[in-house]
Amino acid sequence: MKKLTLIRHAKSSWDDQSLADIDRPLKKRGVRDAREMSRHLQEQEVFPDLILSSPAKRAFQTASIFLETFEGKDIDVQRNNGLYFEGAKEMISIIRNIKDAYSSVFLFSHMPDIAGLFSDLSGNFTYEYPTCAVGHLVFEVDEWQQVGIGKGKSQFFLYPKMMPWHSSSR
Repeated sequence: MKKLTLIRHAKSSWDDQSLADIDRPLKKRGVRDAREMSRHLQEQEVFPDLILSSPAKRAFQTASIFLETFEGKDIDVQRNNGLYFEGAKEMISIIRNIKDAYSSVFLFSHMPDIAGLFSDLSGNFTYEYPTCAVGHLVFEVDEWQQVGIGKGKSQFFLYPKMMPWHSSSR
């Protein structure tokens, strides 16, 4: 069995309009949301063996916060340019090339690609994938190469505004 958790980066800042899109950091709210969502996954004992992240600052910052929460776990981390607005098809190719030694992978990316990927893999169309949303899929396969369209079973889909700790006044 292979487990894939698809995470959209947390809320990013638009304060500095001179920054290139790839260089935009997280807002304070994004940092808080990433900490809380990662803590929730830790409480549910959902951990990765591998973290794959878009090279964008906001995505890698989100991934880093999750990694900090899972301190003490043996987790490999890789940035992959194909996770930065290259489309769901490219992302599936990346997933199919993951080493089979990894059984649980967290993938951090962006809209609309992350929603498209979740839709394709689960067979359940979603056009909304809020910031710091977490979609967890399970595949009844032994090899990542076998992951494909409609083969994932959605175990949960959560985002900060659904959580009891969230306050819209932040």
